Amino acid sequence: MTLGLAVALAVGLSACGDAFVSPAAVVDGRRLTQEFVRKQFAVLLLNPQLKGQVGDSEATRKDFTRRLLTLLIETELIKEYAERHHITISDREVAPGITQLVQQNGGQAKFDRALTQDEIAVTDVRESLKRQGLIPKVADAVVAERLGSSASLLQAYRQGLLQFMTFSVSSVTARTKTGAEVIRRTASSGGDVAWASTNTRAGSDLSEAQQAQVSRLTGVGEFVVTVEQPQKAGGRWTVTRFQVTNVVPFEEAKPQLLAPRRDQEFVKWLRLRLVQAHIEVNPKFGTFNEKTAVISPITTT
Repeated sequence: MTLGLAVALAVGLSACGDAFVSPAAVVDGRRLTQEFVRKQFAVLLLNPQLKGQVGDSEATRKDFTRRLLTLLIETELIKEYAERHHITISDREVAPGITQLVQQNGGQAKFDRALTQDEIAVTDVRESLKRQGLIPKVADAVVAERLGSSASLLQAYRQGLLQFMTFSVSSVTARTKTGAEVIRRTASSGGDVAWASTNTRAGSDLSEAQQAQVSRLTGVGEFVVTVEQPQKAGGRWTVTRFQVTNVVPFEEAKPQLLAPRRDQEFVKWLRLRLVQAHIEVNPKFGTFNEKTAVISPITTT
């Protein structure tokens, strides 16, 4: 326990009133009061399923409180990042979550009674939901910041360019291979062909064979014309033109490229912040291990 928290505890034990009660934790100078933790505990138990899991066991409730405090410490670091980067959650964004809780508690009247009984307000519910809502927003921002300009991301874009392309696919059939080759040469040289059908296809929707045929196309307007032999004797030959109509730019493709790496990179960032941050936890709740992000109870022998 640091000297700063020891002093705070001494003041808390000797003074009256909530203003002088020692905080549950301090994260980079940002106080998480015991009353705040109590209210956030009550908000989470508005979820009937979670309330049933916690139950009335004192040991279970203490364990749940320690895990909640760990989450609040982590989200305090997330809030810190969000404030610096002007990332916010509006009341409108959390309104559906409040509506869901109202329904889970049997309607507005019962929900209001639950708030009164637990000595919490809608603002406390809103704060909890906003903290939860910040997590994916900050995760996106952190990953974009860490990997958004990396060479590996650009390489992944180029290698997977096909999934960001849209094609106009036109086809016509011919009775013979010779006839099909005449159509192919005409189409390849930009001549007029009476295509029997034309449709739009995403690059990812093309068959494996078709993807191989268009793999060298990179820009809008580029095209390739292929000839496919009949599937059975006496069948017709198929001539198909694949023309690129749209390519999603690298900047617009970043979110999709970052998505597979999002969780892993965000966890790395959060673990690093837990080590870098100055975190003090009230011994009443246990001791905090910033490397494992676990608050363990203090046991006496």
